[in-house]
Amino acid sequence: MNSDFDNQPTIPKNSETPNSETPPTGQSAATSGMPMPEQIGPWKIEKKIGAGGMGSVYLGVHEETGDQAAVKVLPASLAREEGFVARFNREIESMKSLDNPHIVKFIDSGTQDETYFYSMEFVDGDTLTSVILREKRIPWEKAVNYTIQICSALKAAHDMGIVHRDLKPSNLLIDKNDLIKLTDFGVAQVFAAGKLTVTGGIIGTAEYMSPEQAQGTRASKKSDLYSLGAVMYAMICGRPPFGGKTTLEVIQKHKFGQFDRPNMYVPEIPLWLNDLICQLLEKEPDKRFPDAYVLSRRIQEKLNQHNLRNKDLTQNATGDTDLGATVAAGVIDSNDPNATLMRDMMRAQIEEATQRGSISTLLDNTVVLVMLLIIVVLGTAYFLRETPAPSVPAGETELVDKEPERLLKQADYYQEIGNYRRAWEILANLQVLLSDDESDAGLKAKVNVRMKQIEKANVGGESLAIFLERSLARAQQAAEEGDPLTAISICDAIRKLYQNDSEAESAVLEATKMKESLTAKLPEE
Repeated sequence: MNSDFDNQPTIPKNSETPNSETPPTGQSAATSGMPMPEQIGPWKIEKKIGAGGMGSVYLGVHEETGDQAAVKVLPASLAREEGFVARFNREIESMKSLDNPHIVKFIDSGTQDETYFYSMEFVDGDTLTSVILREKRIPWEKAVNYTIQICSALKAAHDMGIVHRDLKPSNLLIDKNDLIKLTDFGVAQVFAAGKLTVTGGIIGTAEYMSPEQAQGTRASKKSDLYSLGAVMYAMICGRPPFGGKTTLEVIQKHKFGQFDRPNMYVPEIPLWLNDLICQLLEKEPDKRFPDAYVLSRRIQEKLNQHNLRNKDLTQNATGDTDLGATVAAGVIDSNDPNATLMRDMMRAQIEEATQRGSISTLLDNTVVLVMLLIIVVLGTAYFLRETPAPSVPAGETELVDKEPERLLKQADYYQEIGNYRRAWEILANLQVLLSDDESDAGLKAKVNVRMKQIEKANVGGESLAIFLERSLARAQQAAEEGDPLTAISICDAIRKLYQNDSEAESAVLEATKMKESLTAKLPEE
């Protein structure tokens, strides 16, 4: 497992790490040294299941009903420190207002001997952190399912005006039915509430913190979406988008750094999912999705398209199952009260399918079929003899060579399934291979039409790659045509514009090599 995930530097904050047997770094001595109580309010304490800067979490059993609950306790030693009670009460109020199957449910709260506590739903399962550490990488289909559930939780919180501000794998619990539960609203912020700060003004966990939180500015619901993008990245890639030896280093990367695109680690993920995660991790909040609901709908839409495409491919590969095979494969229990009805329905369907009209009876006659075949053959021969050969329109030639035609069809296929990058790559390279002779004019026109179609249809992260691919192709073509200065100027422009852009790294490297090669061939002045 990547060390960036194992050794996550955290911001000292007023929040606990659920299901952790040891206190996180920065926990106060008062919390870590607090003895486990035997009972808190109506809850008999069985064991400690978590601890953090805002107290400890215990597994409790209700003395009357026997129900289990997770009981969070703010000890008296912390209650005497300024701001802790206000934060604890704010967390209680946040949880009281939320009712969603993917958010841990609030049960009750109270005080006992200057000790504040509240109880919440106990989730018998693992944290998402534990799942990632155990499985290394989560299959993208399961990660997308988890993401849709998290979107539901975030939408419920955002609809109540609550920003979580600390969304991360350790705050996401997974029960035995694979349902996600969001917990730990200890640093949540109400949109209209006054700002509560900590030392340094930064709240959150470094690896999953939005750039605006790293700046110490007020978080919004789009800050939670950035954190969700980082969680998705960690699920699929097995590591967060940014790592470092210190908290400051990680924060600086969130503010100014470029992460490796997910498909660099997991090439098999769909292009749409790769681009979606990258959009969530945009530095500017306005470039992310507007809210969790829109994000969830977009994911579901893309997932439906993906499943439908796979279904069509499967049907094309296996073919349709005929009625006879279906009937033969089915077994009807004669003792079933519905068996008679089912048998009658199947018999009627078979009879309907096998009924033949007068035309079908006539076509069963061998003599008639032979006569029809002779008529078709003679008619075709007469048509071919009388029809003149089609003329070739001006500016377009016949495709004598079938290879360009094959490449065009291949590009059409990739465009149809949404792989615009591959379609553009084929067309761009075909364009380079075609000559400027009049014989290739018609084919080049077809290539240009398809490339314009891709430009209109293409969205998201594809545009940069396509633009650079086209620019490099132009440079290569200029060099081949004996115009090295134009080629060098194109390479220089690519290097100057994109030398600090990690997504354009390969294009910049290619442009640099091309420039060096062309410069070496220039005559000395």
